Amino acid sequence: MHGELKKKADVIRKWNEGLIHGVTLRLIRTDGSQSRVIERFIRDFSELAPGIAVKEEKGKDGDLPGIYIRESWRLHFVPEGTELDPFLDLLSAIDTGTEDIRDDIRETLKNHSAEVPLTLFLSTQCHNCPAVMRQIAPLPLVNPAIRVRVIDGLLFPDLASEHRIKAVPSLIGEGGIRWTGQIRLEEVIKALVSRDEERFDKGTIERMITEGDVAPLADMMIEAGRVFPAFPDVLTQELFSIRLGAMVIMEDLGERAPALARTALEPLWQKMPGSDESVQGDIIYLVGETGDIDWVPRLEAFLNLGVSPDLEDAVRDALDALTSK
Repeated sequence: MHGELKKKADVIRKWNEGLIHGVTLRLIRTDGSQSRVIERFIRDFSELAPGIAVKEEKGKDGDLPGIYIRESWRLHFVPEGTELDPFLDLLSAIDTGTEDIRDDIRETLKNHSAEVPLTLFLSTQCHNCPAVMRQIAPLPLVNPAIRVRVIDGLLFPDLASEHRIKAVPSLIGEGGIRWTGQIRLEEVIKALVSRDEERFDKGTIERMITEGDVAPLADMMIEAGRVFPAFPDVLTQELFSIRLGAMVIMEDLGERAPALARTALEPLWQKMPGSDESVQGDIIYLVGETGDIDWVPRLEAFLNLGVSPDLEDAVRDALDALTSK
């Protein structure tokens, strides 16, 4: 028997006695070591908890091994270590059909009809992961359109690398929006049920930059076919570390989607009069990097206004960049 289950055998048997209806799990098996460790755990667990029925199925090509519950939960991890108790809590909630979720969050979710995919990367030795798991896992009980997928990043390192996971817990929502570390559930829910313009507000973009999630933001804007309205506000943020991260995104857009990047320049230019000189210099730099020849007259006109030597140098560098394209 699995070592941890052997230690917790009495606890699990007592927990099983509290089940009312029982829960059916689908164990999706595939070839490979990841599948075998999940299989062994679930088979041993079901012996201790006969109220949990397990139906084993051979996975299809492309399936990830794991524990599937109804259409709403796909758990690709071994519920051991710090994740055993949250796993038991989830099964208890499914058994009774009840969840401990605030009324305002429940109402927001109940009124949302579209499917909401959520992917949580965790580790079974992570001390912050159980709190996030406990907040996210019960959400489909409020709205079955929510699809929760939980992945152990150490058990599936290729998936973690594909999703650019640098730390756990990491929660990824529709469109690639993500949170790392502890979460505020109301913030997550607001973002998930909002349109792109609302979902990627100034605070969300700044948080993603602070957490090092710069690359996905460019991908998301390219996929959406537009620059998020709050992005120019981030590009003119006074805090240089945030502004620098936004400029990296802008440069990436300029290389991969130049026409899209140029659509951000006019809103940026409108912010020139009220901006600090260092911010003005960065705007001028971005015009030179991502603009086209049509920007030359505007830069020359700005130069004729009489500017500081530093800004004059920035304008001349931008003009050289534009005329050499």
